[in-house]
Amino acid sequence: MAGRCSLRANGLSRTLSSRKLHLCRVPDKLANTTYSYVGVPIFFVAFIFWKLFKKTKWVKPAEADIWSGKAAIDNEVWPEQIPKNFVEKFWFWLC
Repeated sequence: MAGRCSLRANGLSRTLSSRKLHLCRVPDKLANTTYSYVGVPIFFVAFIFWKLFKKTKWVKPAEADIWSGKAAIDNEVWPEQIPKNFVEKFWFWLC
């Protein structure tokens, strides 16, 4: 029977010890590959759902406005830091 991982064909009973359980598990390479690529269709399904649900429009990258209002947000989120000692002066100069 396929559901029992061919236990009868291998001469094993239904009660397997932990040592023999590896016979019924999916090979590691196949499992890793499956888990690695399962996120791709999930992303596209979620993306298409969001586009249809919210009815958002496609915007060309050349026409996208990403700078308006940025200065006000930057001033609020990233206040101007004044260095207090030589190490901080060097660090702010470096970064």
